[in-house]
Amino acid sequence: MQSGAAPAGLARDVSTSIAKAMETVMKKENVKQRYADWGIEPCAGSQATFEKFVLEQQEIWRSKIQEVGIPAQ
Repeated sequence: MQSGAAPAGLARDVSTSIAKAMETVMKKENVKQRYADWGIEPCAGSQATFEKFVLEQQEIWRSKIQEVGIPAQ
């Protein structure tokens, strides 16, 4: 999953507006095709959806790393 970034403290209405615009763009056939050509499945979602994804991935990889005994560097 890819994401965009913005300065800390960005107004929620601005963040929401950007997310909606990205969702519109990501639904365009030419954009979906370009991403498919790169082997990427495009998606768009809210900040909350992305935060949930990141937290889930952290837990998945934390447990896998501990399972195989990779030390922190």
